[in-house]
Amino acid sequence: MDNFDFAAQPPVDRDRIYVSWNEQWELSRYVEAYLKERGLRTDSGARERVLKSIELCPAHGSLRKADVDYWLDCHVKQELSVPEMVAFKAKK
Repeated sequence: MDNFDFAAQPPVDRDRIYVSWNEQWELSRYVEAYLKERGLRTDSGARERVLKSIELCPAHGSLRKADVDYWLDCHVKQELSVPEMVAFKAKK
């Protein structure tokens, strides 16, 4: 390990995300799954917001689902939640 040249390594590809030890997804597939799993909006604006937030994710190296899920839960989940219906009471 003392002779390993880290600087000579190619940059890490961040257009895919590890969802398990041996499975990777394209970011678009991950975004769709994240929004559906969390019951969030699934419109194009929501997808763009999630992708933009992933770009800002401070995780080092390859993207891992657990890390990105936590980041998104902290930074966009509440913003993208579907508004709840408000029940109005009838006046008597």
